Amino acid sequence: MYKLCRVALALLCLTSLVTTSAANAAASPGQAAYAANCASCHGVKLGGAFGPPLSGKAFKDKWAPQGAAAMLKLISESMPPSKPGGLDAATYAELTNLVLAKNRMPSLGKSAAPARAKPAPAREGGAAEAGGNGEPVTNDDPQSHAAKAARAAVLASMAPVTEAMLRNPSPDDWLNWRRTDDGFGFSPLKQINAGNANHLEVAWTLSLPAAL
Repeated sequence: MYKLCRVALALLCLTSLVTTSAANAAASPGQAAYAANCASCHGVKLGGAFGPPLSGKAFKDKWAPQGAAAMLKLISESMPPSKPGGLDAATYAELTNLVLAKNRMPSLGKSAAPARAKPAPAREGGAAEAGGNGEPVTNDDPQSHAAKAARAAVLASMAPVTEAMLRNPSPDDWLNWRRTDDGFGFSPLKQINAGNANHLEVAWTLSLPAAL
């Protein structure tokens, strides 16, 4: 009986591994394309970084009425910023379906998602020429300029942090990890408490340049 249980357990684990591998293989085309062309701006988990988030309530509220075809049109005509329209039709369909799935929205119809094209031969310069995570590229498109200008304006409006501010931070500020030198992580503010802390949400994020 003991040996029989061990065999059954081994078969169950093997089935689980095969199922997981099959699921990962099925999901890999869109995820690979996203990692190469989108993640550096929109975040690994589509939560936004240098570019806006591609998930969440606000995103879904905006795109649910427009539908998958409208999303595909925008992505294929404007992305990646360094080379709009530079990917093949199948890759754009995979990227669109990845975003739709993340937001639990209906995927593209079969007619809108063409068969995956055979990858083109690699060109000198690698992923950078497709706007991915290869060698750095210079983005001269209007969207990139607008994003950089907005970030520069935010950084310019920030007041310099002094040593005195770090040692004795204002009650409504959090300048240090764990806030104060004692590492307690305590905030003297009263509006947030044990009764409403579970309702907190991210208000905004700012992806800083690598040099900062």
